[in-house]
Amino acid sequence: MRFNPLNLRPLRTGLLVVAALAATGWALDPLEQPAWAAVRAREPALKLGTLQAALGQGVTVGLLGGFRALAADFLWVKGEVLWEDHDAPATQSCLKLVTTIDPRPLYFWINSSKMVAYDMPDWRIRAEGGYEVVPKRRQQAIVLEQATVGLEILQEALTYHPNSWFLYETMANIHWQQTKDFAAAAVLYKLAAEQPGEGGWAGRQHARMLQNIGRYQEAYDWLLQRYAKLPKPPGTPGSKEPATNQPLTVQQTTDAGEATEMLEWIRKLEHTLNLPAERAYQP
Repeated sequence: MRFNPLNLRPLRTGLLVVAALAATGWALDPLEQPAWAAVRAREPALKLGTLQAALGQGVTVGLLGGFRALAADFLWVKGEVLWEDHDAPATQSCLKLVTTIDPRPLYFWINSSKMVAYDMPDWRIRAEGGYEVVPKRRQQAIVLEQATVGLEILQEALTYHPNSWFLYETMANIHWQQTKDFAAAAVLYKLAAEQPGEGGWAGRQHARMLQNIGRYQEAYDWLLQRYAKLPKPPGTPGSKEPATNQPLTVQQTTDAGEATEMLEWIRKLEHTLNLPAERAYQP
């Protein structure tokens, strides 16, 4: 799985940022030099503390004032260049610096974690000889190491965005796809589903993860709760309104499809659980 940060929400261009900083007489050098000294020392990709120490050597984020967003955008563009070069230590250090300078944009946190958890394992495995050479156990260890760091990034992000379903969902995805810890993924998908604004996918993923670990009754109970809350257009199972001669709107058609799909899922779980017909759910 390859993640491309260039497909993200467009950022202000590096030239615009540099021009804005130059116009005010402010320079990035005092901030960059301590950080890039750490990079040049080739700090291992999994150790993130050096950047914070470097920032503490007489340079504080508070000094940036209103330039915080501009500086973070500039360094993000620089991080993209490092990402293109597959330079894991430098990329990770730059990403850490970006979120330290400006922790407000979710996309910094989300996409930093994806680069670390999804891209960097591939880089490290290839650097050690490739998938045909590196033993499977070593490959799994690398994936787990990088996934752990990606999760730490998102955990830190939650201190700034505690109600973000997107952060919980991204953490769950890493567990599902990288660590294969489906129990942890189930917990996080449930947390995502409970946050305001979540569109429903995380809730369905919660049930899938419960199924993956054999917790069929919990998955069934969860889906019953979700199904009861779904909008049901007139004339569809569970609707309190009779069918009309009016065609369904696009949204009603979508709602009907989702409700039908979930009811079929419920029926399959009833079969798995060997529930007798009299105990089957009646919408």
